[in-house]
Amino acid sequence: MPKTIYETFKDFPSFYKQLKPRFVSDFRIKDLITNICFSTQVYETYKHDTHYNDSDTALNKIISQIVFDCVEIRKKELIWNKVFNKLDELREIETKTEQRSQKEQTTKNPKTTTNYQEPLLALQDLASGAFGYHNRADWLKTTQKVQGDITITHKDGYKVLTSEGKQKIQPNWTKTETEDNAGIARILTAYQYIEIDLNQYLKRYKKFFYSSYGLEGQVEYIPGQKRHIFKTWEEIEEEAKPEGEKKPLIATEEAELSYSEWKKEFKQKEPTKEPSFSLYTVYRLEKYKEKLLKELKKTSGVFKDKLNLRLTFCESLLEGYQKEIKMPLVGNTSDKLSLSASDEEKETASYWAKVNQVIGFEEFKEIIADFVDGYNELVEDNLTDKIPAQMYLLLGKPGVGKSYISTVLAEALNRPIEVISMNGKKETSIFFGVPQEWAGAGVGEILKAMVKHKDRAPIILLDEFEKSDKGVQQVLGNLTDKTLNKKFKDVFFDYPVPINEVIWFCTANYPEQIEPFIMSRLTPIPITPLSYQQRIQIAKDLINYNFNSYKIGSLKSKFSEKLIKKCLTWEWGVRGIKDNIERIAYKVFLLNKRKKLPDNWDTYKWGSTIVPKYETDGNCPFAKDRSKSHKEICDCFKPQDIEGWVENIGETMEN
Repeated sequence: MPKTIYETFKDFPSFYKQLKPRFVSDFRIKDLITNICFSTQVYETYKHDTHYNDSDTALNKIISQIVFDCVEIRKKELIWNKVFNKLDELREIETKTEQRSQKEQTTKNPKTTTNYQEPLLALQDLASGAFGYHNRADWLKTTQKVQGDITITHKDGYKVLTSEGKQKIQPNWTKTETEDNAGIARILTAYQYIEIDLNQYLKRYKKFFYSSYGLEGQVEYIPGQKRHIFKTWEEIEEEAKPEGEKKPLIATEEAELSYSEWKKEFKQKEPTKEPSFSLYTVYRLEKYKEKLLKELKKTSGVFKDKLNLRLTFCESLLEGYQKEIKMPLVGNTSDKLSLSASDEEKETASYWAKVNQVIGFEEFKEIIADFVDGYNELVEDNLTDKIPAQMYLLLGKPGVGKSYISTVLAEALNRPIEVISMNGKKETSIFFGVPQEWAGAGVGEILKAMVKHKDRAPIILLDEFEKSDKGVQQVLGNLTDKTLNKKFKDVFFDYPVPINEVIWFCTANYPEQIEPFIMSRLTPIPITPLSYQQRIQIAKDLINYNFNSYKIGSLKSKFSEKLIKKCLTWEWGVRGIKDNIERIAYKVFLLNKRKKLPDNWDTYKWGSTIVPKYETDGNCPFAKDRSKSHKEICDCFKPQDIEGWVENIGETMEN
């Protein structure tokens, strides 16, 4: 989800295209210039800052604020254009001056008269009316205050005779042209309230974006590198100086060597050792660790905590890349460990001895066996850079054992495994992490697995991969690319590390929902359901293991094949069989303790000890009514798809 303006609008024209409909449609060309100029300032100032809320909500608030500010700026510009440019005209005014007057007055008490000019109020709205709420006559008016009890009667004029002997009214006032400098001064004083300070307007938008506190400098975005960097106040002040006054740059750290340059240097320092890409990664991580330590000294607040996290991750990765990875010997296909083998026996056992504890999955076992055999040979010849990428797609019915065999193989390979559920995942941040400038910042699941296990080659199992968003599936293309995965960059860790040794297992029930080019990157492995005979063999192994665990191994002979058939469940996997046999073993243990063990186990009423599970697909008609047929594609258990099931158990549970 986009969290910056730049992620949604890559340039200003696209941003203004979204903004333009918010303005009134009948604005003049000067309004258009103001709108574009101010909008550009907002876009360029904040385009790389992380905003609050989702993209649509944040952008609506920002755009509404821009519209409001543009209207306010235009109102101030209108006053300036209509008034300031006409000050010379406003100075020359006509006034009516009283020269002669006829008045009748009656004064009871002495009076005092005071004339004064009324000042312009500071908070008057100058943008309405002709030139504001107060028209020009109001600005220049003179007020007379009269004290005392007085009655004044003004007449329009006095009567005079013309040359023709006719009467007319002679006005008692005359017109006079003059300059009102005092009024102009009051207008100019009011202009402080219509000053347009863009910096003050731009500061209003900080409320829409995350702010960082406690920094002894500021974070800046470098578009060319697509990353944020921190600069101290001293560095910012130094950059603002003219070229002649800047201090000469001092190289405080060495540039990072390329792989070819590093190999030459390594051979000179360590002539007896062979350089490898893993050792080169160790060199780079040590350089990055030094850089983080320097940044920590000049950083405080929330960013310091996140830098400390990066440093911790860097130290764990260093340990993982320095660790020697040793696969077990392949052994023979006939090797097999018992389920009750000790930890010491498991540690020294061969690959085949470990995986043969699990029945079935023969094709997958053989493919991984070839990888193990070749891996040990490459390590022995110091050719670890040539180890092929391991990317597998396990295809099969739900519950058939795809995740289970993956964990068994991880244990057999002495590799840690991290299971990531992909069901419903829509954000690529699950792989690439969340930048430190955002809320919920942290590393993605890939780097998290490598840091957690301190290992550069864990097995990452993407469970139910086809149920993730198409965009998330496409990202896996970069992760499995043999060139790009050597420069994988988690956005929180902010430093490229190779993940070319990571082993990828993906599970899927419906391969048609996976992007075609991803299918071409992964090696498909069909995981077929176990046959009837394989299930019987698993049941016998479980009986042997559980009865020995309860120290009742002498009683396991009474567990007949007829009773084993009752323990078989109608499902693609063997979870139900395992649960039924574990419950029977516990029940026998209790009955034996109480001296109530039955003679015939086949006819004994085990009750809820044996659960006859039938696996069905909730969207299939057969799940609700067994007399109905299955839909074309469903996940219901079908006996005819299990080799030997119909012949030995039957087609229905009632048989």
